[in-house]
Amino acid sequence: MRRHTTRGVIAVLLLAIASVLWAQPQVEVLDNGLVLVCEHDSSAPVVAVRIYGRAGSVDEGRYLGSGLSHYIEHLLGSGTPTRTEQEITQQVESIGNASNAYTSADATCYYITTGTAYWTQALDLLTDYVLHPTFPPEAVEREQGVIQREMAMGDDEPNSRLWDIFDQLVYLVHPARYRILGYPERFAALTRDDIVAYHAETYVPENLVVVVVGDVPAEEARAACRERLQALPLRARPLRPVPVEPPITAPRRRVVVQPGLDQAYLMLGYPTIRMQDPDLYALDVLAYILGNGDSSRLVRTLRDEQGLVTSVDAESVTPAKYAGELVVSAVMDPAKQEAAEAAILSELQQVATGRVNAEELQRAKAQKSAALVFQRQTAEGRAETLGWDILNTGDARFSDHYVARIGEVTAAQVRRVAQTYFRPERLCLALLTPRAPKEARETTAAGEAAPVEKLVLPNGLTVLLGPRRTTPMVAVQVMVLGGVRAETPEDNGICGVMAQCLLRGTRTRTREQIARALEDRGGSIGATSGRNTFSVSATALAADLPRALEVVADVLEHPTFPEAEFAAQHDLAVQALAAEKDDAYAAAERVFTGAMYTQHPYGMEPSGTAESLQRLTRDEVVRFYEDRCRPNHAVLAVYGDLDPATTRGLVERAFGRWPSGGPAPPSPTPEPPLTASREVRQAAARQQTVILLGFSGLRFGDPRYYAADVMNAIFAGKGYPGGVLFNRLRGDQLVYTAQAWTSPGLEPGHFAIMAATAPDMADKALATIREVVTQFRAAAPSAEALERGKRMCIAEHDLGLQELSDRAKTAALDELYGQGYDHSDHYAESIAAVTAEEVLREAQELLDLGKCVTVVVGPGQ
Repeated sequence: MRRHTTRGVIAVLLLAIASVLWAQPQVEVLDNGLVLVCEHDSSAPVVAVRIYGRAGSVDEGRYLGSGLSHYIEHLLGSGTPTRTEQEITQQVESIGNASNAYTSADATCYYITTGTAYWTQALDLLTDYVLHPTFPPEAVEREQGVIQREMAMGDDEPNSRLWDIFDQLVYLVHPARYRILGYPERFAALTRDDIVAYHAETYVPENLVVVVVGDVPAEEARAACRERLQALPLRARPLRPVPVEPPITAPRRRVVVQPGLDQAYLMLGYPTIRMQDPDLYALDVLAYILGNGDSSRLVRTLRDEQGLVTSVDAESVTPAKYAGELVVSAVMDPAKQEAAEAAILSELQQVATGRVNAEELQRAKAQKSAALVFQRQTAEGRAETLGWDILNTGDARFSDHYVARIGEVTAAQVRRVAQTYFRPERLCLALLTPRAPKEARETTAAGEAAPVEKLVLPNGLTVLLGPRRTTPMVAVQVMVLGGVRAETPEDNGICGVMAQCLLRGTRTRTREQIARALEDRGGSIGATSGRNTFSVSATALAADLPRALEVVADVLEHPTFPEAEFAAQHDLAVQALAAEKDDAYAAAERVFTGAMYTQHPYGMEPSGTAESLQRLTRDEVVRFYEDRCRPNHAVLAVYGDLDPATTRGLVERAFGRWPSGGPAPPSPTPEPPLTASREVRQAAARQQTVILLGFSGLRFGDPRYYAADVMNAIFAGKGYPGGVLFNRLRGDQLVYTAQAWTSPGLEPGHFAIMAATAPDMADKALATIREVVTQFRAAAPSAEALERGKRMCIAEHDLGLQELSDRAKTAALDELYGQGYDHSDHYAESIAAVTAEEVLREAQELLDLGKCVTVVVGPGQ
């Protein structure tokens, strides 16, 4: 019976994937060896254009360890024979600014996602600056400084540093041991001649894949690509000998002590296979059984039952060019590190020597397969899948065949690969910790969307039903007024703890049963808390909508807050708060919000404080739930492949008996507007300094929001770094990243500017930011800059609403905040109406340096 159920789940997923891929990818190899992959999808007016180069950190030959592939990624876009860097930046911004690049061990990717009308411009831009760079000397020098700051950022981020340490254990001779960014000494030795030579050797047609996915017919996309690319001369791809990694015959361990951390970061694993190995499928299922979702073995046992870790997950990494690794990562209280390590190893051996439960096998297979459906909601997701399928396997349909092979995995195969690869003598373990353990030692479809239907149940719950049949899945989102805005300094963090406790047990379901109710079918359920709301959300395949609604209603209506589960969640909140201190940006933003808001609750963070969490009791959480978690304070949005009439009945049955509460509590008194400037400096043991400037901002629904949004885009980019601020700071080699954002609230929020810089450049960077602000306020933007800003805003808006869960969340929040669920639908026309004079007025009113909060967090402050 269970075997039949498993086959049924995978069959549903295969049908789901088939329905998503109504337009099959078209693959063409040009005479010069370049590969084109094009797929038509008219579900949104968006086109994703990508260029992949087989040029990752393992391919650098004589430059290994220098980070040259990543260096070139930074430099492409700095100029071509026909375009200056400024012209490239302006043209990218004029089509939306949704452009970026990344470097991996295996490849480098450059992409632009834009509206349908601009896709050929995106293709022209990408092909020009990727294939015909001039590498201006001033850009080479500038980006050297930028990358040095990026290296410092990576050293400040515990998980990033831990991966570097771990890979150096697994690979002793293979170039996968070198970090993608390279190392300072090797990087500093690179010259412009090295850059030019490596690009000429590597960026040849045989080494490139071009992918176009979106609202353009595939044959039209292929023709446009051929026109621009088939004249490139045929040149063989470089052949760089790579040493073979010898087998690991004894365990390897490295402990790095980093004082100043609050948590310990553990990574352990075993070398495995290349992607072409038939064990790929069983290893991927094994990783999901171990560490994917709240019902997985490691999460259930170590986090929820034993309370040993704050977080834990497992991942099977299988590159195409070399053998990969199965890795377990965990974050924990340093005092619990030894127990957590022992418990992880025990669980791994139990898989190898014990029985693989039929239910967990079914759940892992469904989760792994469903992930492909969810990934393909957006043009970017489909383009990424197609690109990597071609790069790694040469087969654009590999992911489709992959699902069928996942469905064939048996419990015996999972147990066999665990026995094969989980061998004690092959264990590699890396630990980053504030203090060493006693025994440790340093070892160095397409279709138009139907109208949204709104109804209000008798208990006051507002319901939004949004049929969107482009993907065979559904998103359920319940947003409830609350969050930090409902807290006091004494109970700060209570809403977040309460939200997580909703998932820890109901009258009829245990914590594990709640997690598995959807995870068994490839879906998920989660809860979160923010500044103004808390939420419970779920995603599922369309066939599982009744189950998703039932489970979401159950956790909202019938939570029991079991004592043991409350205690476990409370401990997790305390540990998560400790981990937050290890994040340079999160730590700086906490200082910033406290300085920005001296009276309003927005001055607190959702994670709470050590003092407030320490005081928190189960009874207080229950009272908070009873006061706040009520349908007349909530909006339910259900978006996806649904029939409104049928869904209405399901919603009424699931949520109709949820008892309503009293009127919403009174709103907090707004924060008084800034009337003068103040500055806060705080010392932190980091390799970078984070600077934040804050200005009094807007409420939700303020008609000035659109002009402020365009102002933000022109000033600092939108979604991606850009604009006059980023270009000036980056051009002066002062920062790796800089951005700005508008943060409205139910009471007036703020506008923030953030930059990360080297400690010895902090004062200069701050002075430059103030100089840029002053200049920006002095004159209205040009017509060209205004148009670029508008396109950036609209592009970011459209890209941010591709996933069903984002559409549901946006509609629910807009309705809850009194703006109307269709508020977002009018965004583009409101942005289009913004004038240059309105942008200047907003800059002058918002960006007043005489009424500003400045926060500087870093060494020596």
